[in-house]
Amino acid sequence: MSYIKQYLLSSDHAIAALATIGGGLIVGNLLGLIVGATAYAVSWIYLPTSAHFRNKVEQKAKAETDKEDAQAKAEFIRKRDIALNTLNIEDTNSYLSLVDVCKEIERNGVDENVLGKLQGLMWTYLKLLSMKEAITHYLSEVDKEKVSTELEEVKEEITTLTTLVGGGKPEVGSSKEKLLQSRQSVAEVLQQRKTAIEKAEENKEIVESESERLGHQIRLLQAEVVGNRNSDVITDKINNSVESIKDTNSMLKGLESYTSFVEDTPPANLGYGEENIERTPVVEVPATARRRVRTRLVQ
Repeated sequence: MSYIKQYLLSSDHAIAALATIGGGLIVGNLLGLIVGATAYAVSWIYLPTSAHFRNKVEQKAKAETDKEDAQAKAEFIRKRDIALNTLNIEDTNSYLSLVDVCKEIERNGVDENVLGKLQGLMWTYLKLLSMKEAITHYLSEVDKEKVSTELEEVKEEITTLTTLVGGGKPEVGSSKEKLLQSRQSVAEVLQQRKTAIEKAEENKEIVESESERLGHQIRLLQAEVVGNRNSDVITDKINNSVESIKDTNSMLKGLESYTSFVEDTPPANLGYGEENIERTPVVEVPATARRRVRTRLVQ
């Protein structure tokens, strides 16, 4: 941090200049100007490095850093809440279940560094669930069978048009050639759509598998850590878990077209966000009621 540069732009410099050079001008004679200029020069030696000015600059820098951190945390919480509130009931309950597991690990006693890594694991888990939800939504908006059918129909048209264009009849060839080119372009687009749908289906399977694996990984941590009072062992176990999901985070970066926050890293100690979602109660239906429903359905 350059205190000289900060001093040049500060109000302290303006006040010193006004008090010295300005004072000399007010006196209105040569001696006054000399004394004022000398005092101004001396102020540059002492004021920029004084304890008062350095403390003032450091407090200002800290306030700006704190403001940026607060904005980053608010933005992260906003994105996390969006992700949590777009999960389906099943995934919401899966997330809340793992939050309970993490809370139990925390009760075993972990330092802030380990706590941050544990929360990072849960953020990756939430990103996987959110990614799965986004891909599922995309697949619900497209009709793979319809696209495949249209593609086959266009291919048949292309085969017919190709025969006509190449049949040696100029009047036919000239009238159908542009249509053939157009249908070929349509076929290319349909093939791209079909490929995108198939890729999305594959990505969904991968994301589902990775979310399941990470869920088991966190539960394994619970089994290995709870009851173990050796802080070094706890740290090693969680570090190993963090290391094991590096490939998962790399994979998520390749799927950023589905969501906009796959590369975000959670700020420290912001919890899991479970307070912003409601637990869905599981309502047990009595056996007699289930029998009555089945009877009515049969009738």
